[in-house]
Amino acid sequence: MFQKQAHYRKNLLACAFGNIFEWYDFALFGAFATTISHLFFPPEDPTVNLIKTYGIFLAGFIMRPFGAIFMGWLGDKIGRKPVLIASLLLMAIPTLAIGFLPTYQQIGILAPIFLIIIRLFQGFAMGGEYGNSMVFLVEHAPKNRKAFYSSWTDVGCLIGVLLGNLYAWVLIMTLDEITYMKWGWRIPFISSIILCFLVYTLRKNFTETASFLKENSKLSFRESIIFVSSFHRKMIPAVCVYAFGNVCFYMALIFLPQYHVLHHFMSAPHSYLLTSCISGLIAFFIPVGGYLSDRYGRKLIFIISIMITVVFAYLIFWATNAHIFLNVIVVQMLMALSLALFYGGEAAYFAELFPVSIRCMSVSLTLSLSNIIFGGSTPLVATLLIQKFNNVQVLAIPICLLGGAAIWGLCKTLNHSNKAEKNVLITPQLNEIVNAET
Repeated sequence: MFQKQAHYRKNLLACAFGNIFEWYDFALFGAFATTISHLFFPPEDPTVNLIKTYGIFLAGFIMRPFGAIFMGWLGDKIGRKPVLIASLLLMAIPTLAIGFLPTYQQIGILAPIFLIIIRLFQGFAMGGEYGNSMVFLVEHAPKNRKAFYSSWTDVGCLIGVLLGNLYAWVLIMTLDEITYMKWGWRIPFISSIILCFLVYTLRKNFTETASFLKENSKLSFRESIIFVSSFHRKMIPAVCVYAFGNVCFYMALIFLPQYHVLHHFMSAPHSYLLTSCISGLIAFFIPVGGYLSDRYGRKLIFIISIMITVVFAYLIFWATNAHIFLNVIVVQMLMALSLALFYGGEAAYFAELFPVSIRCMSVSLTLSLSNIIFGGSTPLVATLLIQKFNNVQVLAIPICLLGGAAIWGLCKTLNHSNKAEKNVLITPQLNEIVNAET
């Protein structure tokens, strides 16, 4: 009994710490977006440069589906563990490279070009990490606690975002502006190698999942693609479900902090500190969402959290537009709680939709497609919408529409069962598709 619990905890920590590292690295780009826009583009209008920076932020998502397909296939073929170690190293190298990258003043147009290339590598690594870590924890979890244990995937993500923003806050508070702009902003990127080494030490000792060892995929890369495509009726609604949580995440923790600073609603230190508090609050309550999802069902908890989040999203944009500082803080904290309920059950929800033999690829591809269509574009689209309508409240409309799409997706995928279809390696349907292709 105690050995089993220790086994669960060891794998949970290894996976969660990996997500802390991956999302710390990825969140740094959002936390330092204003600084990067100033250093890596020619002197222009600050809003224009920020739009360009968000464009590069989006570029990191373009590679996610490629990482999801290739590394997801490897996760189904050779195991979850080696892929999670590989994705860790793939993320560490480009993040370290940003810390040493020359600025526009030093190398001109090559600076943003190199920045784009680095972001593409980061996106590839993220495409393989997030879905594989979800699957890893779901398959290691006790039968009746899948959501609770797998919710720590998102806990790691939020703690990573918290660390990135907290690091930015500490630097701004302790360094003068000249020092910060010259080399201080590079410190979090370069020092990430320490966290990478810690996570590697944890991950190299964790064990492969029993589900993979029992039913590891015998499919070729081509056969896996065909098999995954046969699940499009589940994947498309699932993309809509993830889109809602994704857009809310990037809106609340990436876009709004930068918007508040750019429009002098908050100082940079206050904005980073508030974002860190919100990240910490969401992370703390995500396991509660996982527990409730296990106890009362995925669908009910998802729908409740979506409806509450939509209401709070409107209130946040209203308070921001009205420049009511205290209201913004209170409503963002309340929205954080409703989002925690949503994130608590999402890892189990996605993993349970697909059979073991294509689970890593299917989950990773679903998340990546949602990210590239909705998540990565959120800061850029939000900035463009505000430029066009000159009113931040317009951002409540897409969130409301995405909430409706997410509820539709849940109804399509959870009408009959929360469980994945029978775990088989080759189904008659796949045989028909393969025969037709050949």
